[in-house]
Amino acid sequence: LHCDPAKSGADFALMLGHTELSPYPDSDGKNYRHLIIDQHKVYQGSSYEDGIVDYLDVIKDIQDIIRRFPTLKSISMDQFNSVMPLQEIRKYADSLGRRLDVSEFTFTASSNQRMYSALKTAVNLGWIHAPTDDYFDGGKGCLLEQEMKFLEEVNGRVTKQKTGPVSHDDLVDCLGVLVVKLLSGQVTE
Repeated sequence: LHCDPAKSGADFALMLGHTELSPYPDSDGKNYRHLIIDQHKVYQGSSYEDGIVDYLDVIKDIQDIIRRFPTLKSISMDQFNSVMPLQEIRKYADSLGRRLDVSEFTFTASSNQRMYSALKTAVNLGWIHAPTDDYFDGGKGCLLEQEMKFLEEVNGRVTKQKTGPVSHDDLVDCLGVLVVKLLSGQVTE
């Protein structure tokens, strides 16, 4: 599970995934692991009265995920606004006797470049399978798909666009981290 916490007025995204070995070999005769997205959710700041995502709602949902997925091994969050949620998640996992790796994922310019390169490779090879969501345009479209479409490369750096229909990349960041964590060694990072 990876989470991309919100700043004030922004969205908070989370994505849960696992890998499965493909039963069919690729053109090179090898069976590769595929990333299966079990669940993803976006808490949109705009749906809260004060425009700020209620972290207690998010923490309750993460606790529910911990209960429902006994094979969950790792929970990570971006370095921004993650101290309190990570502390609460650790306490909860400990109270259940669950051994979870609960950690902060720090983004740097070089780690972002490696992550987006690995994500691009995994997408192009068909190794990612995710359900369609309805978080875009008031439930009329898939936000993950739109975020992927509106990424841009500026001065050698992959980034979200500043204006337009999609000006954030929270779900894509979650997906990229899961690719790095779960398909590492299979894709060049």
